[in-house]
Amino acid sequence: MSTRIHPALASILGAALWLLAGCASAETPAAAAVGPAASPTRTFTRLPPTPAVSSPSPARTLTGRPAASPTANLEEYDSTQWSETSPDGQWELQGTVSFPRGDSDQYYTRLEVRQISGGHSWPLVDAWMDWSLGYSVPAGIGWSSDGRYLYYTQRPQPDGCALFVNGSSLVQVDLRTGRQRTVLDGDQTLWLAISPDDRTLAYPHREDSMQLVLLDIAGGGAQAVPLDVAENSVAGALAWAPGGSRLAVTVAIDPCDPLHWEHTILLVDPDTLQARILVPRDERRFVVQEWLDEDTLLLLDMDDQAWTVDAVSSQLKQLDGQP
Repeated sequence: MSTRIHPALASILGAALWLLAGCASAETPAAAAVGPAASPTRTFTRLPPTPAVSSPSPARTLTGRPAASPTANLEEYDSTQWSETSPDGQWELQGTVSFPRGDSDQYYTRLEVRQISGGHSWPLVDAWMDWSLGYSVPAGIGWSSDGRYLYYTQRPQPDGCALFVNGSSLVQVDLRTGRQRTVLDGDQTLWLAISPDDRTLAYPHREDSMQLVLLDIAGGGAQAVPLDVAENSVAGALAWAPGGSRLAVTVAIDPCDPLHWEHTILLVDPDTLQARILVPRDERRFVVQEWLDEDTLLLLDMDDQAWTVDAVSSQLKQLDGQP
């Protein structure tokens, strides 16, 4: 009998996900926020990745499927656990992923949210999954500003040139009752961004062409903003401005071809449904990190150098004190 070597477990803690393009030898900066800027001399560093593990074999299918078998012996599995606390300090999200040491076609995932000072505990995911041709890991994606809702996703583990990955689906959990509601089914995108007022989910989606979808989280429908980008482009690393008036989008062009791989940054107005170029195609491969204020966007280039760009003038400025 052949023996399956279980996948190496990667770091579970972190603030965002950065994946290496499998067919390219060059690197691109992490699509992750690095925190509020304190001064022009601040040093910016890439944060560790969010819950992710390495695939046991190359896979194009992005998610596993629920396994038929409800039980297995966890003593034969290697488990990794992680947790995060809600911004108001009232809730803790706990996750577990377990991979087989030997020959098995199944892995185990669990996600639970519990009240830190109180009796409420809501199990969210408790499932055995088949490896199939790919797999996913449940992970938190955000908390509502009023503390009422938790949002979680199934985070795919893709190969190839999927540069920007933080989730493929969205489920809303009412922390008062434990009720779950699916906002977005999986397999439509690899990046999710919830607006500051918790009303809109933004995600890139390609059908005949690339578009940015703005979905009403309450169920009021969706609108699509066409993105005028090349066919061989990948979009992600979205960031809402603090007031929700703008949305920055990172677009990678030809990410599987290191000789022609470039990035551009687009700016989307959610009211007019118009997109414009903020940073033209550039071989430095800028990636959106976060908004420092309503008009200033923080970027990292392929060498992890920090830059700001003015959302009005499009002026780029490299920050001092870089390593």
